[in-house]
Amino acid sequence: MFTIGTLDFLDAQALHDYLIQGYDFQGEWSLHENLLHPIQCLINEGAGNLAYALFGSSNFELDLSKYNTFTDTIYSAFDYNTPANEKNIAFFRYLVSNTKNINKEIKGKTLLSHGFSSGLAPEFISLLIHAGCNINYKDNTNSGYLHQIIDSYWHVIIEETKLVWFVLLIEAGININQKNNDGETTLIYAIKKRNYQYIKTLMDYGADPNETDNYKCSAFYYVISYGDRNEAFDLMKKYAVPDFEMVNHYGETSFIAFMKRFKGNNSDLQLLSKLIEMGASFSQTATGHYGEIISAISLLANKSLEVLKFVLDKGFIDAHTKDNNGDTLLHKVCTSYTAGDRETAKNVYRKAKLLIDAGADPNALNNKNQTPTTLALLDHAKRKTVELLLAMS
Repeated sequence: MFTIGTLDFLDAQALHDYLIQGYDFQGEWSLHENLLHPIQCLINEGAGNLAYALFGSSNFELDLSKYNTFTDTIYSAFDYNTPANEKNIAFFRYLVSNTKNINKEIKGKTLLSHGFSSGLAPEFISLLIHAGCNINYKDNTNSGYLHQIIDSYWHVIIEETKLVWFVLLIEAGININQKNNDGETTLIYAIKKRNYQYIKTLMDYGADPNETDNYKCSAFYYVISYGDRNEAFDLMKKYAVPDFEMVNHYGETSFIAFMKRFKGNNSDLQLLSKLIEMGASFSQTATGHYGEIISAISLLANKSLEVLKFVLDKGFIDAHTKDNNGDTLLHKVCTSYTAGDRETAKNVYRKAKLLIDAGADPNALNNKNQTPTTLALLDHAKRKTVELLLAMS
């Protein structure tokens, strides 16, 4: 039941009978604020034809420049509850076809963004797009509609609906690699927000995973360098290969950043295997915060014994491989800081033995003509390691 003025109507049929007899609503009862709720009740019942008739009795304006808020417009009658049946779609088509200044921004919103935030069915969103709503509009953070959809959360709007909105915008020609104020593409934004359900759609339509943000970090960088993002990487690698040589604002490549964060859990080990398979190399170097050169080999040397064994067993690195300073893994293990701690010194010994068993040369010289033995001698806690190295020399 709903009320218009002093009249109570049991349902849409009762209103239909009233209107078909030639009655309408005069004076204050024709004001849009009095008819908005009845119109909404009608379209929620799927009676868009009756809502159209009632709309004709109102003083609603279809010029958006006349309004200060979308709440006062006829469009506020449509929301996530509005069924997209034939009668409602016909009424909505009439409205959008006759709306003036359809791209007018009202309090930071456009008619299209209002439609998204209201949870409109894709059929209504499609009508807005085809009526001329600007799909490349950006808000005050320079975020486009794709960013806004990713960012939106309202439990009544199901993810499938948002994915259809996504495709509608993309197929209408929206720039899929558009960036916000931080230079984040839609793909980067989806990854950072962990909204992986959008990745396949974006990649299907040509999103570039090597496009960078203001920090020269790509979508691949954020997937590789941050933890527990195997799912996103698996989706993206079906379409493109990471640019492992790309250096970001911090002087890092994605692989160096990965090795810095690497903890050695199963997720990390799985991703490491995929990265090596796709072209990542332990010969990579990067510039540190103070201008020092950091090598992937030096980062690997600081990982656990189990990680070293995994890498050697898989053949991801040769025990003789040298970094930019001519240091092998054995050199780097022998320079590990122990602070005189016995357990740390034992780990150095275990790593050194593992490397020697894998073929590392204790007499190999780096660019400073230092051997692993020379470096181990600098730390009294590494006495056992020195004995091992001397025995193998």
